[in-house]
Amino acid sequence: MHDGTGVGGYAKDSWIIAKLRARMMFEKRVLSINYNIDCVNGVVYLMGIAQDQDELNRVMHLARNISGVQNVISYVRLKFDFPHPMMAPDSGAKK
Repeated sequence: MHDGTGVGGYAKDSWIIAKLRARMMFEKRVLSINYNIDCVNGVVYLMGIAQDQDELNRVMHLARNISGVQNVISYVRLKFDFPHPMMAPDSGAKK
């Protein structure tokens, strides 16, 4: 029984990563440089910062539609989840 480990599993995972990276680069509405991708036994792990929810949905869709992908797990944050330094409340401001 093949469990996805070993050289064959590593090669398949590497192929999935390369295929997803290529699809993301050709998707005009995805800023692919903002993503890191890993794949272990057909499970794709996405890490990075998406411009918005639509972009993240596109990337998830691209990943799920690659042959051999068993699951997609996202650790992606949305760009606007991070507070902008200029928008942070000034704790020393007088009232």
